[in-house]
Amino acid sequence: CGSAFLALTPTDARCWGVIGGETITCPTGVDWSAITHVYTTRYAFLALDSKTPRSGIGWGASSPPSHTNIPSDFSGVSDVYTNDFCFVAIVRATGTAHCWGVLDSYGALCPGDFDYSNAVIYATTNAFVAYDPVGMTGRCWGSSTTGGTCPTGLAFTSTTQIYATSRAFLALDVPCTVREVGCYTLT
Repeated sequence: CGSAFLALTPTDARCWGVIGGETITCPTGVDWSAITHVYTTRYAFLALDSKTPRSGIGWGASSPPSHTNIPSDFSGVSDVYTNDFCFVAIVRATGTAHCWGVLDSYGALCPGDFDYSNAVIYATTNAFVAYDPVGMTGRCWGSSTTGGTCPTGLAFTSTTQIYATSRAFLALDVPCTVREVGCYTLT
């Protein structure tokens, strides 16, 4: 998380470092013994607890404020993904996702017309791709300069793998059998 760190003990937490010119400290009033997962962006932390209903606490730099607007209930969240500026929490049982962070244009606004039940999320610095290998569908969102806009005609119907760099995604379309070598088509 930028140049900030978090160390958890069974009952406490220690935070130190600087993000965006601000000295970072751990939030007070947190039951650190209940924290089970921690995720980071370049500017923020997210800690999830094991209580019912499951909740999360976000903290980090006040500018940009990527730790605000987090969901109030993390019940059912199975996976959390991040890029440099935003978080994506997946609830596989309902096929939904919650996105938040710095800007909608960096990935803070999830596509609502997508079933996230089987999705794998890939990230660049400020964009995401959600790919469903079962339904062979996908969606891009975030900054168009770093992969947040899917290319026209990309249908994901025969995509077998997706790779991400800091500024681009690569979807491999491999309509080959095991015996065929070198017949890859890049989309």
